[in-house]
Amino acid sequence: MNDLQRNSPVDGAAKASAEPLVAMGLSVVAYARPAEVEGQPVFTIHAADGSQIGLAPTREYAHGAMIEHGLIPVSLH
Repeated sequence: MNDLQRNSPVDGAAKASAEPLVAMGLSVVAYARPAEVEGQPVFTIHAADGSQIGLAPTREYAHGAMIEHGLIPVSLH
């Protein structure tokens, strides 16, 4: 392995902590998951770190809410 390969961004990204990931934009990524609240189907909205940040009645509403709040919706599958 040469110095260029050893110091590649890929190697650095694999070792990054949460702070550099936030600097790379991970703080603006969100996703929705189906859930059930009081027997009703809903979609929970989560930040990239998995913390729940919202709740919506449909996937489409969740997607719109993420965009409206400056988040980038991503699919988990």
